[in-house]
Order: sequence, then structure tokens, then C-alpha cells
Amino acid sequence: MSPRDTTTGPEDPTVKDEPRTPEEIEAHIEQTRAALTDTVDALASKLDVKARAGERVSDLRASLTDAEGRPTAPAWGAVATTAALLALVAWRRSRR
Repeated sequence: MSPRDTTTGPEDPTVKDEPRTPEEIEAHIEQTRAALTDTVDALASKLDVKARAGERVSDLRASLTDAEGRPTAPAWGAVATTAALLALVAWRRSRR
């Protein structure tokens, strides 16, 4: 197959034995274009680190607060655990 040959190979399930009409070819091109657009959009969203980080922060914030924006019990537990660990580290450093 030459570099300019744009025909698909026999392993392509869209290949038919009978000739295709221009309308069928155009429909196939539009389907391929739509699929390619979806793929490019998915890749672009994966590469947008800032947006993904923002979504993660929003998800985390939503999981640690109730509907009124108040911290939930697991959030208070995390705060208490962090405070206890910081106090322990400070106490151990002061004993050296």
C-alpha cells in the first residue's frame, strides 16, 4: 500500500465487497469525524491538569461537608487526628 493509498484494509469491518455510494462514504466520514472529535476531547480533558485538580478539590470538599457547608464527622476526625499528630511531633522535638 502506497502512502497516498487511503483505502482501508480487509481487516476493517466497515469494508464492503460492493461499491459504496458517495452518500455512504460521506456518512462514514462524518461518523469517523465524530469519533475522532470525542477522542480528542477526552484526551484534552485528561491533559487539563488544573481543571482535574479543581474537580478533585470540589469532590473532596463535597465529601467533607454536609448540604449546609458544615464539616461532617469524618472531617472533624481528620482535623483531630492531624492536630494530635502535630502535637506529638512538637512534643517529641521539644524533648531532644
